[in-house]
Amino acid sequence: MNHKPSTPAGARRPLPTARDEVLARIRAANAAAGTRPDAPSRSGTERPPSSENLPGTESWPGTEDPPSTQSWPGAESPHGIESPHGIESPHGIDGAPTAASAGSVSDPMPDRAYRRSGGPPPGDPRLLALLRERLVDYRATVLDCAAGDEPATIRAALAAAGVVVDTGVAAANGVTTDGVTTDGVTTDGVTTDGAGADGAGRVSGRVVVPPGLPAGWCPDGIIDRGFDAAMLDGFAAVVTGCAAVCALTGTIALDGSPDQGRRAITLVPDVHICVVRAEQVVHGVPELFARLGRAPSRPITLISGPSATSDIEFDRVEGVHGPRTLTVILVR
Repeated sequence: MNHKPSTPAGARRPLPTARDEVLARIRAANAAAGTRPDAPSRSGTERPPSSENLPGTESWPGTEDPPSTQSWPGAESPHGIESPHGIESPHGIDGAPTAASAGSVSDPMPDRAYRRSGGPPPGDPRLLALLRERLVDYRATVLDCAAGDEPATIRAALAAAGVVVDTGVAAANGVTTDGVTTDGVTTDGVTTDGAGADGAGRVSGRVVVPPGLPAGWCPDGIIDRGFDAAMLDGFAAVVTGCAAVCALTGTIALDGSPDQGRRAITLVPDVHICVVRAEQVVHGVPELFARLGRAPSRPITLISGPSATSDIEFDRVEGVHGPRTLTVILVR
């Protein structure tokens, strides 16, 4: 006969862990569903003996197993079947019943009551004011712009960010503004030594733009030709549009559309100028992803202010994982 060891008098009993609470909930759900604890699993593996028969264990309030008991292969969960790779939903990845669970699940997955609407309509002045507040709090710069004034505002934004766009810089490096070399030598349309800082902290360099940026917005920009990271590092700034913006979180979404281009061009240059139209600004995250589509086919980049981290001694450092400077041009 096995005996459970007694707790020494006066010893404090350790509190149940979070794992114990999860196990207790699973057993309660199985009991409510009429599942016998000793029933074989779907994979045919029998459950191990109760922890009460294992030496060196104690029973815990509301549980049958001690906190050290591991999950056993084939153990059933009310949310699916435990596997070496995690919990598999009885409805599979795409929501369809799997072969292992066909006929065992009668009710469909519940519809989560997430709020999907109810805020101000896109482009509402209240949303634009909220977006400005969020972006400024993230240390981004916001410039207002009237429709048709995008080229002048972009030039002003580049100048305010310390970028001096000089077409002579591109020509001196054998590059024209359309990304084609002027000397007939194949250099992928760009060299990496065209940027340099002057004594005032201004950077004289090139600006990369996506292929679909509206004509005239940045006439001195060099169209992205698939430049690698080393080449992109030679650009001082990038100018793009956007797909949608969430005012509540101050988040800009890029989806790789022609006016936004590849993700790489918005991560390597030190300055990002992003043009946002008022009608692209929605209230919350559900509206944002509704704009992007239920199954977006392009990679999504979410931007909430310039790249920054405070991992080391809580000192904020900007420009670690992306642009150091973010300027948003809000076209009303």
